[in-house]
Order: sequence, then structure tokens, then C-alpha cells
Amino acid sequence: MIYVLLADGFEETEAIATIDVMRRGGLGVCVAGVGGTEVKSAHAIKVIADIDIKDIDKNDVEGVVLPGG
Repeated sequence: MIYVLLADGFEETEAIATIDVMRRGGLGVCVAGVGGTEVKSAHAIKVIADIDIKDIDKNDVEGVVLPGG
């Protein structure tokens, strides 16, 4: 599983475009919120993550994406 970590202030395009391309390519992607599942972007767009970062299965990590902010 590839985990995309989102924290408040993330850049929308860096996160959403990356998630979209990986999912279209058939990769397993899970969005994890830092500090909860509701995350607010740099321009105050609310995104609901799939899981909270504390719930990541460390044995399942194949990659990590850290969108800028």
C-alpha cells in the first residue's frame, strides 16, 4: 500500500493529482490524515482522509508520499 500523508496546509494539486494518477495506474493508495481524518488544505478545502496516520499498518507500507504545504 502507498500511503499519502496529508497535514493541514497541504497543497491541493500536489496531493489530489498524485492520488488520482496512482489510483488510475492501479496502485493501492490510502490517504492518511495527520492528526485526524479531516484535513484542511492550504486554501481551506476540507478533505476526508481514508484513515488517521496512527492507524497505518507499518507492515503494509510499500511507499509514502508527502505532498508539500
